[in-house]
Amino acid sequence: MDKQIIDKEVGSVVTVCYLDGDPGNIHRAGFGRQISVRGELEKHPRNGSYRVLVDEGTFVYFRDEDVIARAQAQGAACFFLKA
Repeated sequence: MDKQIIDKEVGSVVTVCYLDGDPGNIHRAGFGRQISVRGELEKHPRNGSYRVLVDEGTFVYFRDEDVIARAQAQGAACFFLKA
């Protein structure tokens, strides 16, 4: 995904989702296997990777090439990551 799209959300609360299954069937409804982390999006100043940190045990790191789609969910950006 274009870094500029992700960079617009740095400092904002976002949701990052790992979904199990076909990336062509992205949705957050039902009880399919997924992991979602919601928190403030941060960008590493040197290597350009991103992080959403909730606490020491709940976090996600990713790069722009990991993002397969962006949507709006519950008033915040939602980035879907390839598993």
